[in-house]
Amino acid sequence: MLLKVKNRKVKISKSIIFSYQRKIEKLYAERIRIYNLYNYENRLKNEGYS
Repeated sequence: MLLKVKNRKVKISKSIIFSYQRKIEKLYAERIRIYNLYNYENRLKNEGYS
């Protein structure tokens, strides 16, 4: 009985951690994309295109 409860808690915490990891990875990818766009725009400005 006690083992089952413990296993369920472990499964729940694993799924929570996994979903958070996915969210963090998405946010990180978005940040990198924005950062790259920002750098690209600055490079264009420096070269006098815009």
